[in-house]
Amino acid sequence: MTGVDALIRRQEALAAERARQEGTWQEILDHVLPRRAGMREETPGARRGSRVYDSTPNRALVRLAAVLNSMLTNPATRWFALELEDPAMSRRHEVKEWLEKVSARLQRGLEGSNFATEVHEMYLDLGSVGTACVYMEEGKDERDYNFSCRHIREIYAAEDETGRVDTVFRKFTMTARQMVQRWGKDACGTKTAEQAEREPDARREILHCVLPRAEAMPGKAGRENLPFASVWIDLGERRKLDEGGYHEFPYCVPRWVKASGETYGRSPALDALADVKTLSAMARTLLITGEKVANPPLNVPDENTQVLNIPGGVNYYDSRTGAKIEPIHIGANLPLNFEMLREKREAVADAFFMHQLQLVDARRMTAEEVRARVSENLRILGPIFGRLQSEFFQPIVARCYGILSRAGKLPPPPSAIQGAPIRVRYASPVARAQRSGEGEAVALVARTALDWARAVPEVLDNVDFDAAFRILAELDGAPAGVLRSEKARDLRREERARAQEAASRMLLKRESREGGAA
Repeated sequence: MTGVDALIRRQEALAAERARQEGTWQEILDHVLPRRAGMREETPGARRGSRVYDSTPNRALVRLAAVLNSMLTNPATRWFALELEDPAMSRRHEVKEWLEKVSARLQRGLEGSNFATEVHEMYLDLGSVGTACVYMEEGKDERDYNFSCRHIREIYAAEDETGRVDTVFRKFTMTARQMVQRWGKDACGTKTAEQAEREPDARREILHCVLPRAEAMPGKAGRENLPFASVWIDLGERRKLDEGGYHEFPYCVPRWVKASGETYGRSPALDALADVKTLSAMARTLLITGEKVANPPLNVPDENTQVLNIPGGVNYYDSRTGAKIEPIHIGANLPLNFEMLREKREAVADAFFMHQLQLVDARRMTAEEVRARVSENLRILGPIFGRLQSEFFQPIVARCYGILSRAGKLPPPPSAIQGAPIRVRYASPVARAQRSGEGEAVALVARTALDWARAVPEVLDNVDFDAAFRILAELDGAPAGVLRSEKARDLRREERARAQEAASRMLLKRESREGGAA
C-alpha cells in the first residue's frame, strides 16, 4: 500500500487544484446559504449572514432542495426498484416478486436510518456549491446503514478515466479522546494517548484516504484486499492510524452540472451569483433610502442647539428671522425602487426553478391537463436527474444492497437468477415523468385501436392488450402483487372458458328437453 508521505503529498496536490474554486464557494455560502459554515475554520456558534440583506436566494435554495427531496427521494414513496439486466427474466412473476421484496427491504433500511435528514443537506450543497459528498457506512444498533453529509471544505476528490469520482481524501478534525476511543492507544501512539488524558478535547487533524486498490486480489479474504483501500492518518504525527478497505466506494460525490476538464460541479447559485449580489446591494440601498424617507436629515439653524426628533417633540424657531427646522428631501422614488427589487427577486427565483416547480393551479384544468403540466415541469430536472442517477442513486442503492447482503438480511434469490447482474430502476415522480411519453404512446395506440374497431373490428388483431396493460402498470410503478402472473392469468381464463362452455351445454340441454316436451 502507498506510504503515508505519498498520500499526504497527493492530498496537498489535490488541495492546490481545488483552491482556485474556494473563493467562489465562499461567496456563494455567504450570500445563499449563510447558516452553513464557510470554507475556513470557524468558532462553533459564530454569527453568520451579516452580508445578507434579502432572504430570497436562501429561500429559493431551501425550496429547491425540498422539491428535489420530495420528487427524487421521497421517504414516503418507493423511489427505486431493482430489476435484472435481462428484461424477459425480470418479468417472470417469481423473479419480480423477489426483486420487489428486496427493494422493499432496502427501502425499510433507508427509512430506519438518517438518510432523509442527510440527503436534504446534500441537495442544499448541490444547489449552492454544486458538489456534495455523502459518506455511507454500516449502521450501528438497530440501523442498517448510517449516512453523513460532509462539508465541501473537507473533501478533495479525483476522477477515473470515465469521469467518475473514485478517490476521496477527507481532511477533518477529531479530539484526542475520540481518536483513542476509535483506534485505541497503541494505534494512536504515546503522545496522543497522553494528550487524551491531559487535554481530552484538544483537536487533531485527521486524513481519511479512500482510493481504488490496484493490487487488490478479488475473492481473497481480508479487508486489505477489498476493491477500495481505506487509510486513516494522524496528520500532526504523520502516523497511520488504520488501514482497511471497502467492498463498494463509500463516498458519493454528485455534481449538479460539470464543465469539461473540471472535477467539481457548478450550481444554480453560481449561475445566479451576480444577481444574488446585486439583489443584496439593492436591498441594502432600499433600506437606507426608506429610513431616510421615514426619518429624513434636517436643516437646523445655527442658533438652535437642540432638536427633539421624536413624535410630539416641540422645537422652537426664531420668529424674527423665520429660520426653521426643515427636512431635506432626497427625491427618492420608492415605488420604482421596489419594482426594480421585485424584478431582481424574480430573476434569482427563476435561477432556482421556483416558477417551474411551483404547484399547479388545478381549479380550471382537467385531471389529464394537470398530469401533463406536472410532467412538463418535472422534465426540466432531466439533466440533473441523469447525473444524480449515475453519481448518487446507483452508488447508494448498490452500497445498501451490499451491506444487507453481507449481513444476511436479504431473502435468497430464485435459483434461476443466481449470479445474474442486477440494476436499479428509478420510480420517482421525475423518473415516471421522463418515461411518460412511452406510456402515453401505449395508451394512445390502445384507444385508437378501440375507436377504429367500431368500423373495422379486425384492427384489434394488431394490438396485444395484455402486453400494453403490463407495460403501463410497470411505467406507473405498480407493485408486483397487483398483477397476476401470466400463468395464473391464463389459468383463470381457461377456468372461465370451461365454465362458459359448461353453461352453454346446460342451456342447450334444457332447450332440447323443452323442445322435446313441446
